[in-house]
Amino acid sequence: MSLILPRQFKRKAIVASFPRSGTHFLMNTLERNFGYQAVPFVDFGGIEEQYYGTNVAHYCEVISINHDAPVIIKTHCEVDFFTQLATNQITNEKETVLSIIKRWYDIFYIYRDMEPTMESYAKHMRANVEQKNPRSNPYPKDGKELSKMEPWGSPMFHQMKQYPTFEDKWKGHVKGWKQAEKDYGVIVVKYEDLNERFDETVQVLAKKLRIPVLVPERPPKDKNVVIGASFVGNK
Repeated sequence: MSLILPRQFKRKAIVASFPRSGTHFLMNTLERNFGYQAVPFVDFGGIEEQYYGTNVAHYCEVISINHDAPVIIKTHCEVDFFTQLATNQITNEKETVLSIIKRWYDIFYIYRDMEPTMESYAKHMRANVEQKNPRSNPYPKDGKELSKMEPWGSPMFHQMKQYPTFEDKWKGHVKGWKQAEKDYGVIVVKYEDLNERFDETVQVLAKKLRIPVLVPERPPKDKNVVIGASFVGNK
């Protein structure tokens, strides 16, 4: 654990991302440097009953109530899941889900340049198909081919509307969450910054979170501290 100045830490975190964008790298970093609890984490996937804003807010609230520790929720869902209107149970007024859940969560979004994202995603999809019990998803030869494919199968669990191509899906995903940075104070991190300028990026996060970190600690590549997930919705 890095040297964190004393602070009673109870807030939870939501880490959103397009798949294969450094999600666990950021989760590991938050666990090691800021006191969030990444073991176990909660994987929030999109399923039919969650498309409604009130249900999204409800699931986040239930997770907050059931986990006293500062757990991390992982999601690949579009920001549209979290910008729908829901009823604030305290005020009985309609608000966006993000406005409501900010009471309990610090919300992060990590994104990566499109080409390496697509290349990693294509490799991941090919591995799924080649497993004995494959999930239903495309079988692209590389990231370039994937970027021009129309989304179908398991990748659609995390989207609320269809896109012409995976490239359009990536662009829409990143654009939406970046807008949430302006509208809701979502903390946006670029994978390349975290990977290439780790200490500097952690200190930027520390300033935004108001949690001073004396010595940033980079998670080891050979050990993923984010394990033991419980799932809400489809993986």
